[in-house]
Amino acid sequence: MIIRRFEKNTRFSNLLDTMLISSPHMIRTVVGQDSVRLDPDNYPVFMGDFQSYDWQVYFPENKRLFPIEQIVPQFVKENEASAHCQSFVSSLLFDNQRYNFYTWTGNSYRVYAVNDNSNQ
Repeated sequence: MIIRRFEKNTRFSNLLDTMLISSPHMIRTVVGQDSVRLDPDNYPVFMGDFQSYDWQVYFPENKRLFPIEQIVPQFVKENEASAHCQSFVSSLLFDNQRYNFYTWTGNSYRVYAVNDNSNQ
């Protein structure tokens, strides 16, 4: 997998960084019964400052490119009330589809995304 980081709101014209994430650097976390989360362990900017950039994720094996843009943060700054325990993203455009993120608390914390372009 290749992750490309772009200056935000430049229509992917200003490339800032490119990182190859190979299988040994991929952390696979099972989320529920039907989902898997993949996180690179050698590219901390991807998670730590995700909303500050536009991204492309490229899978060379099947030649699929997924743009991630129009990322709207949940909080203006991390130290706002409850910011540390909630998703830092409220919505984004992934592969030209809008997703909104919602949170709730319970015994274990969960974040879920809803594709607002679907009828579900």
